[in-house]
Amino acid sequence: MHPTSNRSLTPNSTQKSEAQTPLSLLKSGQLLYLHPKSRGSLILQKKFYADWVNAGAAVGGCFDLDCKAIYVLGEVNFCVPHTYDARATAFRQRITCIECLQSILREPSSFRRAQLTISQLSRGLGFAEIQQIPHESIAQLAGIHPKTVQMCWKNYAWVNPKKVVRNPSVEEIEPSLIV
Repeated sequence: MHPTSNRSLTPNSTQKSEAQTPLSLLKSGQLLYLHPKSRGSLILQKKFYADWVNAGAAVGGCFDLDCKAIYVLGEVNFCVPHTYDARATAFRQRITCIECLQSILREPSSFRRAQLTISQLSRGLGFAEIQQIPHESIAQLAGIHPKTVQMCWKNYAWVNPKKVVRNPSVEEIEPSLIV
C-alpha cells in the first residue's frame, strides 16, 4: 500500500480514496500490520476510546472492526502478514502497545495521564507534529476530558518548539513498556 502521513482518515473525509483504504480494510476484517521500519504510528478511534498502534504492530482483523477513524502520526506503511511468524510478531507488538497504554492509564491523575500520553506519542516525532493531533484523540487514548489535554499543553514549557524543556517526571513510565 501507499505510505500515509499526518492526516485523519474518516469515512466522511474528502480526501482521495486511497487515503480511505486503510479504514475500509480495517472494517472488512483484513489483518494488516505497520511495517517495522515505518516512522510513524496510528491512533485508532473507537466509539468510546482510542488505541495506539506503532511500527510492527498488527492492525485490523477482528480487533478493529469497530474503528470509526484513523489518525496517522508520521509516515506509515501497511503490510499484509503472510506467514504465521509475521502474524505472531505483529500480535506481540500490538500487545506491547496495549501494555504501554495500560501503564499510562494506571496513573490516577488525569493531568499526569495527559502528560504521559503526549510524551509517549512524541517519541520519534517532533512536538510540532504532536501538537497537531486533536485533543479529543489524545483524550480518548488517556481516558480523560479533552480540556485536560488542552490544559496540559498550555501549562508546560516543553511544548514550545523554540524552547523544548523535558519534564523529568514525564519519563517515569516503566522502561520495559516503552516502545
